[in-house]
Amino acid sequence: TRLLQKLSARLQDYEHKLKIDMGSAMERVLGELKRYQRKKRNPFSLLKKDSPLALTHEKLAELTGLNRVTVTRTINLLKLQGDINVDVKGLITLQ
Repeated sequence: TRLLQKLSARLQDYEHKLKIDMGSAMERVLGELKRYQRKKRNPFSLLKKDSPLALTHEKLAELTGLNRVTVTRTINLLKLQGDINVDVKGLITLQ
């Protein structure tokens, strides 16, 4: 049953990724950040806030299929809208 649960979770992740890939640049970047956060979440820290995401613009571009310049512009728009925060070190926190 563990194998089936793992396969089911992976299938759901791929389906979610396909839905994200059909959206606009903003939807793709924000969707990928949420997806990445879910994958990196520590199951033992249920009460703790999620830690910032350490993703370069280049890596995010690779994950979304966008170019780095588009990702940088999109991140700036998401910051202005208040959907994300980016600290001095470039770590991203979702709101």
